[in-house]
Amino acid sequence: MIIGVDIDGVIADSEPTYRRTINRLFNLDLKKEDVTSYKYEECAGLTDEQMHLFWKTFYREGGWLKIKPIKGARKFLAKLKKEKHRIVIVTSRPREHIKKETHQWLKENGMPYSELIFLENHRSKHQAALLRGHRFDYFIEDYYECALDLARRGVKVLLLDYPWNRWGRPHPNIRRIKNLQEAEAIIFGGAG
Repeated sequence: MIIGVDIDGVIADSEPTYRRTINRLFNLDLKKEDVTSYKYEECAGLTDEQMHLFWKTFYREGGWLKIKPIKGARKFLAKLKKEKHRIVIVTSRPREHIKKETHQWLKENGMPYSELIFLENHRSKHQAALLRGHRFDYFIEDYYECALDLARRGVKVLLLDYPWNRWGRPHPNIRRIKNLQEAEAIIFGGAG
């Protein structure tokens, strides 16, 4: 099988690291349950200028390499690899700015994968994968809009449940999961 995997929110526990930096920079006290949108400017009332300052500071302070892995991520990917599944990581991280850091993070955290695709020209994860010859059997995601796009194209999506995606409507190809252990049970158990 070809398993698509997002990075942030799926194998990288990015949100707490982002939130700590935002709280420190702007003297806020955001908690995880306050992050009800992917855009901090919406859920924290930040301006575009503040978000630009955040991303600039996050990069300058080496924030990308400080992100902790999601619990069980390395073990999950290792099992997929051992069972000869193709692991295609597709991320909307900006390649031109953090390609090196992304590769370094994956290596330092022992994350096995077959291919890493950065979205370019704002194409969808599905389109980017097709251009590389991949048709996903499953995709593990935390961003509802991406999950819905993939689901509408016939991909079985395992959506990690977070406050920022709970507003999304059900779809027959989207299954909410609490963690990667549930994803493993679905993929290896054939349920889903």
